[in-house]
Amino acid sequence: ININKSNITDSSLYNTVQSDLNGVRKITAVRYLYTAKRTAEGSAIYVVDGLSPDSEDFRSIGDPVESEIIPIVTRCLDGQSMRGKNTMDTSWGIIIPACEPIKQDGNTIGALVIEFDVQSFVNNTRRTALICLGFSFGVAILVAAVTALLLKKVSGPLYRKLAYTDLLTGVFNRNAFELDL
Repeated sequence: ININKSNITDSSLYNTVQSDLNGVRKITAVRYLYTAKRTAEGSAIYVVDGLSPDSEDFRSIGDPVESEIIPIVTRCLDGQSMRGKNTMDTSWGIIIPACEPIKQDGNTIGALVIEFDVQSFVNNTRRTALICLGFSFGVAILVAAVTALLLKKVSGPLYRKLAYTDLLTGVFNRNAFELDL
């Protein structure tokens, strides 16, 4: 595949793929989402970066893939799917990388690289824990208030009956008599 900046960045296919990758990246915990391929010399380069073109981290077609992620991209370009099981501490943050080969006619022609942002997972987990804690606390207060209200409603008549009747016979007692007088 002959890819160079001048003939592809203006194409509607490139712009559609770039926009789609950027959209997927924005609605997920994906920090970086891009496609890569090998040059004739065998080095890994960017093809379509999923970042917005005005982002400072945006990589153009032909820019080399960062050395920290090269081992994963290389294995993917060799045809092996890479699932992120371990974190990587990179110069751009802690990530969980994953990579899927892009194949055409059974040959690997590129790679779709996904770098999940671990800090985003941590932040989302903290936020979810705080929301759950707040919700649980609110439910506990609501249950306590409803229980107190129901006990008051049920226990009032019961205590009145106990105060004005004889427990053995069920007949009104002296308190009820004095109240009636």
